[in-house]
Amino acid sequence: MEWVLRSPQIHSTFSNLGFLHADGYHVNENCNAALETILHNILTEDKYLRTYRRSISFGQNIKKDLIPLLIHAKEDATIELLIRILVNLTIPIECLLSVDVISRNDFGRHTIFEINNLLASTKVAFTDHRATKVVIDFLKKNVDCEQKSKLTSEQCTNISNSLLLLRNILHIPEEPSGQSPSYNGPHAVQNQILWNIFSQSIDKILIKLMIIPDANKWAVTMVQLIALLYKDQHVVTLHKLLNLWIEASLSESSEDNESNTSPPDRGSDSSPMCTSEPTSDSSDTGGSGKSNDDPNSVNKDWDASSQMNNTSENGNPPFQTTEEKESDNEDKNNSIESNNDENVQSDNGQSTTCSGGAQANRNGQAQPSSKSEKKTVISENSDCGYGTQIENQESISTSSNEDELPSKKPVHQKPHNPKQRVNNKARSGVTMQDRKRKKIVKRGKSNIINVQGLSHKTPTDDDISNVLKEFTVDFLLKGYNSLVQTLHNQILSNLQLEIDTSHFFWLVTYFLKFATQIELDLENVSSVLSIDIVSYLTAEGVNLCEQFELAIKLDGNDLKPNIRRLHLVVTAIREIIQAIDLYKKFSHICKEDQEALLKLQLKMCETEELRSLLVLLLRHYNPKYHSKQYLQDVIVTNHILLMFLDSAMKLPEYNGSTNMLDHIRQFASSEIMYQYGLLLEDYAGNGEFVNDCIFTLMHHVGGELESLITLFQPKILKTFTSIWKSEFEICDDWSDLIEYVINTFIKKPHSLQSTANFRLDIENFDDVKIVPKPTVSPPAQSKPDTVEADEKKPTTKSNTSCVSNGKGESRWTEDELSSLSWNYMQCSALPDVVGEIITLYKEDGIIKSRDSVIKELYTQNLINKEDYDKFVKGENDRNIKTVQVMKEMRDDEINKLCEQLTQDGKSKFLDWVQKVLLETCFAKIYLDKLARKSEGDSTIEENETKLSKLKKSNDLHILSPVSYHSLLMNQSIPLVPWNCKQASICKDLKFLQLLHKLGFHMPVDSGKVFIRIPHFWTADFLYDVAGKISPIDKCLAPRLIQKAVMLINTTGWKWCKNHKSTK
Repeated sequence: MEWVLRSPQIHSTFSNLGFLHADGYHVNENCNAALETILHNILTEDKYLRTYRRSISFGQNIKKDLIPLLIHAKEDATIELLIRILVNLTIPIECLLSVDVISRNDFGRHTIFEINNLLASTKVAFTDHRATKVVIDFLKKNVDCEQKSKLTSEQCTNISNSLLLLRNILHIPEEPSGQSPSYNGPHAVQNQILWNIFSQSIDKILIKLMIIPDANKWAVTMVQLIALLYKDQHVVTLHKLLNLWIEASLSESSEDNESNTSPPDRGSDSSPMCTSEPTSDSSDTGGSGKSNDDPNSVNKDWDASSQMNNTSENGNPPFQTTEEKESDNEDKNNSIESNNDENVQSDNGQSTTCSGGAQANRNGQAQPSSKSEKKTVISENSDCGYGTQIENQESISTSSNEDELPSKKPVHQKPHNPKQRVNNKARSGVTMQDRKRKKIVKRGKSNIINVQGLSHKTPTDDDISNVLKEFTVDFLLKGYNSLVQTLHNQILSNLQLEIDTSHFFWLVTYFLKFATQIELDLENVSSVLSIDIVSYLTAEGVNLCEQFELAIKLDGNDLKPNIRRLHLVVTAIREIIQAIDLYKKFSHICKEDQEALLKLQLKMCETEELRSLLVLLLRHYNPKYHSKQYLQDVIVTNHILLMFLDSAMKLPEYNGSTNMLDHIRQFASSEIMYQYGLLLEDYAGNGEFVNDCIFTLMHHVGGELESLITLFQPKILKTFTSIWKSEFEICDDWSDLIEYVINTFIKKPHSLQSTANFRLDIENFDDVKIVPKPTVSPPAQSKPDTVEADEKKPTTKSNTSCVSNGKGESRWTEDELSSLSWNYMQCSALPDVVGEIITLYKEDGIIKSRDSVIKELYTQNLINKEDYDKFVKGENDRNIKTVQVMKEMRDDEINKLCEQLTQDGKSKFLDWVQKVLLETCFAKIYLDKLARKSEGDSTIEENETKLSKLKKSNDLHILSPVSYHSLLMNQSIPLVPWNCKQASICKDLKFLQLLHKLGFHMPVDSGKVFIRIPHFWTADFLYDVAGKISPIDKCLAPRLIQKAVMLINTTGWKWCKNHKSTK
């Protein structure tokens, strides 16, 4: 307890700041020096005991000294120092200490208690509206809304630190007991702080900061702060409030707008992002009662961004534990949220005539909220809203015209529901739609509405929901698009800054549904609904899938963050698809926007890796770690995507090469059907649409693909039998499928049944490490000097000799030099003089290199300059010949392996590898082209990143998302086995030998799950390697060749051998 004895020194330091008196607070002249001392002591305190901040906690110096000084300080320098000190004092405990380790003993637990007490008391202290007003005013002053030039570095630092402080304060969990008896309710302190900062116009400042040129400097902190603003907000609540806000402008002109004027159903997000269903239904309250369940705790980015602004101490461990909980509950809100999204829509019908605003809305929310505590809601109410509002309206809404809808049982009608709603809305009158559009446009042009008369009010949850409803509209109209674009650029361009990508996925998932609900103009979400974002989500899905498989193999590794991010990727993809579909149906969309949406849909249709990603995720679904909700979301998203692509391929503008039947064939495996069978077990609670998604694919597999045997699995047959016996109500198509499968199984021979009744274990692709690594010569690199490099490596010799380094610099002993003359005399008449001399030395146990012998012969004057040049030239010719011989041998081995694989009927896998190589080659050319272009463009502003320059080209859509983003991140490119057959061939010894000889990196070498293409291979070399597998023109699809020609024409690239150069 030595640190307690130093308390007098601490009190002395704080007493130099100033003192309270009857008229306010007196600020001492030397308070800035005292503040700098305090900051220095915080940054240099013991990193394990954290004694200085514990002393501050013990002395209550934040409440007694720092907050009063902050309120009464007049100088900007004082406020700046105070904010830096408070930022460091409010860093989450997970960043300061290894909580799991330190909590194992009493001393550690006491330390945790004291730091948590410091954080909780600090949060309560900031409920004083005067404290937040100083921070907000300091932000306003530094933003300087009137100035048009860029901010200074000092202003940027002050803005970043102020945002960090607000973020840290909002992140601190509330103590259930409460630091102050005057606050009641689980979110009272948080609500009061939110109420205060919104009354002080934080909304205007945040949106301003999102759109100014320096926004990239605080984009990460900004999205974390926004996540914290919404952490206790259910989407269902905001959805209802937004409906009331929209319908307020329509109710004057129509009496029957109860159902017709509701915006098209956004559909539910369907996914409580929790990792276990029992906890997902409580996210209505945000789980704020527990510090470790805080929905929006922010991850290791805390430390990274704090250090970037010199406000956080060095050496803090990355913030990892709260990260998981952050988006974990973040996602609970954001997706349970959307779980009940449909409920919002159906409830909305009866609440349109309510004038009670939030209070009426709160009452209306009680039903779905209480129902959500039952497990059935996860299935019944989370069928994702892709046309499923019928059954949800039946179970939740009381509208008179909904009870008869379920009698229209054929499930195939369901996807058309959104369209029906749009048509109904159109019939209700053009004037109503015009009024709605006019209200949105007017709001977009108006100044942001401030919360009124808030100063001394204690807000309720309803008040905060209404405030956030107003902020949501303004954020979507003025800041959302910019923030998504800025954050996306930061993720891809700032490789040094660690960014929790779950924030980005959450941003897309959470707000897109609101954008479509209020029918935002497409220009306000153009950065979100773009092929750039779709491509990134696809690549990140592959990356997270591989990370998950690696994490499983690491004992004690926490899988929750990875599971959460992967789940968010799936929901983000679904939200984008749903949004595109809805925007295409909006009547106010202009022709230019319609063409942009069509172009985007066609690009997505040609992005093969997007649709293959869902196959990959299904293959790697593991019920031991993943929730059923995640499986449901993957299957539903896949169904929605297939419908989305199928509709695009039927358009007259489509001229792509996608074959939907070939793609669906990837699902015709026992492994994939096993996953579908797992979800079908809950058929009674799934909801009609989810069951429709399952049966539709099973119908294709057993029908067109004639792979009925993949359905002969115990789980599937047991479920089919249960459905059949219970007379569960399903449409005739699925009844026929069940009857056909059961009857066929019964009639099949026993041997066929037994072969079908097995469960393929989830494949671990890196099981290839049990296969002995092929011992072959090193692969050819882009420079043909492998042999020379080998000869230049140090070679060991016996104790009597030194090691030659290949450059003739090894030391020769006197005995070796004396024998050199004799050896040369013996061998001078032989054809290979140098080789014979080396042999003689070997007989004596001495190892010498050829270069070393030649150089020493010349040094000892045993040969003249002419002989020396002749020997050197001969060695060069010999090396070239050796390299050529080895290359021919290697090429011959590659050809033989390719022939053997072709004879075994595996040529399609060779085409697959060749295609990946060419896709990587094209991506390499594209990035090289853009890099040269950006280097030559001197007119680009400093704040414009390289990535933003790349995006200005329209060529991005032709690139493989995985190859492009891997190269952009300077990482090796994975050869992703999307389907079961590709995963199986990656365990074939001949196939592995082929890839090894081609120079691919094996999983056992790279420490990854997938085989990888080295990122340092040049475009020429990639093209050469692809040509070794088979003649390129023979196997390439015409569209792939067009890609190559287009890229060559735009870059002036030269193919070294296999292609004629194009200028």
